[in-house]
Amino acid sequence: MGYDITIKEIAEMAGVSSSTVSKALNGSPEISIGTRLHIKRIAIKKGYKANNTARALKSKRSGSIGIIVPEISSSFFSRMVQGAASRAKERGLKSYICFSNESFKIEKKLIASFIDHSVDGLIISLSKQTQNLGSYDHIAELRKYIPIVMVDRVCDVMECDKVELDNIEASKSALRHLVSTGCRNIVFLTTIKPTSVSKNRMYGFKEECKTLKAAGGNGLKAKVVEMNGSDELEKRLGNLLQKDFIDAFIIADELATIKTHGYLQRNGYKIPQDISIIGFTNSEISKNIYPSLTMISQNAEQLGKRALDVLALRMTKSWVGPACRQIKIRHKMIIRESTKQVKVKTNT
Repeated sequence: MGYDITIKEIAEMAGVSSSTVSKALNGSPEISIGTRLHIKRIAIKKGYKANNTARALKSKRSGSIGIIVPEISSSFFSRMVQGAASRAKERGLKSYICFSNESFKIEKKLIASFIDHSVDGLIISLSKQTQNLGSYDHIAELRKYIPIVMVDRVCDVMECDKVELDNIEASKSALRHLVSTGCRNIVFLTTIKPTSVSKNRMYGFKEECKTLKAAGGNGLKAKVVEMNGSDELEKRLGNLLQKDFIDAFIIADELATIKTHGYLQRNGYKIPQDISIIGFTNSEISKNIYPSLTMISQNAEQLGKRALDVLALRMTKSWVGPACRQIKIRHKMIIRESTKQVKVKTNT
């Protein structure tokens, strides 16, 4: 029949005091994440009955997963979460959905909370602040015990499964499309510069500029403009448009795309006759404002579902070694009224 292990026995196995064990099992922030994980792992392995539910401890599975995304106001993240959560439900898994509000500190606290809920796996899209700091120890510590899938915003320094849009190719195709419509003075604009998403989209833009110029260029003038958030967008746009002749923008996120669209219209610019716009994501707003926006669809729900499928696969097997998958989802360009029609070459 066995017996119920005590806190004292767990303390002896973990090499800590009984009070430390008690605090760790109750989720006290006084105890480090690493120590809490170590203690909870022993408790689960030995069948400690007071930790969460007896059923979870007995099976060593809670049947739940955590999902952390930077924000909920973004249509992209809300649809991505919807995709992941719906797939989790199909698989009989419970989802704990949380938002970091672009904060490293909050993200760290949420991961500690998931430890206390004994989730079986985690899907995370990194906050701006986390990527700006380049600090991932809190995620690396958790990954020792459960599988983690990074989605959309990922980092190169951690070996774990990653699911993201092929942002480099998406930016390249956006630039090629604008050039095919006759645009030559093109600005890549980003207000999310600390993120991996922004860096890859910027890289794709720069690489395609090199390719096009090497092939002749036809007078292509390309420029990258980085801003610290969309709050400074209007002021910077005014200065930018006074200083340079611009006939097209590629904009790295949807909020900045919509704000740029509004600014241009309020200041007498005709879209796309004067300035064309291509943005990323594809919400209801993008297709219902006038003129409607040409957008790179990030296939948000597909990203969420694919991330959950990868996580579920990891959860069915023992977590071994650093092996990881890097999955790139293809983009889809949705051409609307904010870009001119493609100029067809004629032989005359």
